[in-house]
Amino acid sequence: VLTDFEGKIMYLSFWATWCGPCIAEKPKLDKLKEDFKGNENIVFVDISLDQNKEKWAAFLNKHQPAGIQLLSGNEGMTRRNFEFLGTPHHVLVNANGQYKSLRDISSGKEFLQDEEALNSWVAKGKVIESAAD
Repeated sequence: VLTDFEGKIMYLSFWATWCGPCIAEKPKLDKLKEDFKGNENIVFVDISLDQNKEKWAAFLNKHQPAGIQLLSGNEGMTRRNFEFLGTPHHVLVNANGQYKSLRDISSGKEFLQDEEALNSWVAKGKVIESAAD
């Protein structure tokens, strides 16, 4: 499904309904989504690690988060593919399909506002090419 957004900047947020820190930061993430809602080149994708599909769906129905909402079908594989242990976890993907983990939502805003800065940041440190390359 993520390949549907090739050529766009993606902000991926990995979370779960059972993750207290994930729920606590949702308002900050919602604000970020609101700040960029008119930008068609940026796609927000929330990927839940919940195994209880009903609980996840109930959360979505209650809170109506913006962006694309996905449920990981395999938590272990998702964690391995994006190389993270804890949640919440954020990843920025540039338009070329290169991605890098992000420490906090606030710094994500800076990179979403400046694609050149995003590309430069992704190029430094650990860069993972998308599978499509």
